[in-house]
Amino acid sequence: MGCCGVICDSAVGNQTGANWSNSVATHIMCCLRPTKQFRLGTERFFELYDEDNGGKNIIVIPNVVPTDELSLEEDGETRNYPEWAKGEILKAFDKQGSPNNYILDMVDGDVFGVPKIDRFMWQEDVLARIDKSKLTKHEHVALEQYKKIARIIKNS
Repeated sequence: MGCCGVICDSAVGNQTGANWSNSVATHIMCCLRPTKQFRLGTERFFELYDEDNGGKNIIVIPNVVPTDELSLEEDGETRNYPEWAKGEILKAFDKQGSPNNYILDMVDGDVFGVPKIDRFMWQEDVLARIDKSKLTKHEHVALEQYKKIARIIKNS
């Protein structure tokens, strides 16, 4: 993609390394699982973050998104996941008036986030050593989503 940069771990919390990474970054990739705990915890972190920081491009990336729809009963209603979680993430990160630029292209695009690919999780180097023609449909989608993230960073 012609990008040049330094990737720093920017875990949430009060760790010195994470705080330093977030302070020097121009782009923060906010990777979150679309679960309730991750959505709410990440939203709370960025509400506090916005109070003290500005001028960042925060790219919201749902990660480990299930590839099959799932229906669950919650609060007396049936909710279809991950589609319901997608709506909740869009609401949570629609931060009008924020000092930061929240980029939701990975949430509101043709594909919701990065699909959960077991082989990528357990064999991290698989993309370096596999014939790309042998990837499954979902693995191809994940690979395209990784490329999309690089384009978003390059263009923002």
